[in-house]
Amino acid sequence: MLKSTRRKKKTPKTKRKKKRSRNKVRNQTNKKEMWINTLRAQRRILKKLREKKALTQENYRTLYAKAKGNYFRDIRRMIGYAKEQGMLK
Repeated sequence: MLKSTRRKKKTPKTKRKKKRSRNKVRNQTNKKEMWINTLRAQRRILKKLREKKALTQENYRTLYAKAKGNYFRDIRRMIGYAKEQGMLK
């Protein structure tokens, strides 16, 4: 029994390219730039909280390290975590 060496004809679905919406922010910037922007925003908020004396140096350092490790998705979740853990005064 010999296998046929012919290739199967491509269907119209295989010729379609992936479409992406051009209006979404995610598609306009790459993932690394997005991560850098969110990290910078989180660090700005941490700095403000430290200057207002709302965070102790120890709590600031732990939140800073967690932000660097991509633990928080956005600022709201970071502040929620700090309140939940009793870090904010």
